[in-house]
Amino acid sequence: MKDNRLSLSFAVIDTGIGFTDLGEATLYQRFFQLDGSMTREYGGLGVGLAICRQLVELLGGKLTHRSEPGSGSRFQLDVEFELPVVEPALAPTPLRDCIRAPQDCTVLLVDDNSVNQLVMRGMLLKLGFRVRAADNAAVALDCLQRETFEAVLIDCQLPTHEGASLCCQIHALPGCAHLPVFMLALSADRELCATDAPIDYLNKPVKFEDLQSALERRVLCC
Repeated sequence: MKDNRLSLSFAVIDTGIGFTDLGEATLYQRFFQLDGSMTREYGGLGVGLAICRQLVELLGGKLTHRSEPGSGSRFQLDVEFELPVVEPALAPTPLRDCIRAPQDCTVLLVDDNSVNQLVMRGMLLKLGFRVRAADNAAVALDCLQRETFEAVLIDCQLPTHEGASLCCQIHALPGCAHLPVFMLALSADRELCATDAPIDYLNKPVKFEDLQSALERRVLCC
């Protein structure tokens, strides 16, 4: 631990068939298999390592490997976390300030990237919220007209800048004028997601603590 940051390493080691040294660009690409023949002994689609790499990069970590034919393989995940600074509070925050509990709230997550969806859904479920997911603006608007949601999370990088226009369309729906909407965006993309609609921004990659704080402020304790 250094400068309020905690470094963790996880290693997965096997004694399987192993493989010869391959470049990262080859090994971590989707649908790559060591043996692509129809008669191969070991199955699989060749997407596992690609998904793991994406998940690790979303966490700001690094995935490395070492392998030797006939001896097995070792994959190591190195990731660093920033520890929250705990300051003594003058007085505890009374629970009655929050008028809702997470388990009573449903969040609509709009993201066309399945890996990003998986990460965000995991954080929301860990916080106790119910989650519905939509891959595009049309599905999201259909959900909002059929169901009740307490908040909407939209990825800024939806195709054809759908994210910004979706915010305006949501607030134009009956009963959704004051629905909390959060835009998930990289700092460099904020101008692309700019809209006149009242929204909140969460920087990508979204930190668990930032998501928790934003939802408490705008959804649970409003």
